[in-house]
Amino acid sequence: MIDKIGKITVYVEVQEQEWEFLLNKLGFVLKFGQLMGPDAWIEVGRNDDDLPLSFFIRSLQWKSFA
Repeated sequence: MIDKIGKITVYVEVQEQEWEFLLNKLGFVLKFGQLMGPDAWIEVGRNDDDLPLSFFIRSLQWKSFA
């Protein structure tokens, strides 16, 4: 049985736009940020919640699953 979700990962085309929307429009806070080459590992979430959302740039070589 699943008791808790540890993290949700979302693949995006433009990381900065998603990050700005969540922080400035929805009031999320930055939980973790780490540069990874030209991009970054970004985790945001609600201030009172321990469930982070992670955003990754979808590589152009990856096949779409949609």
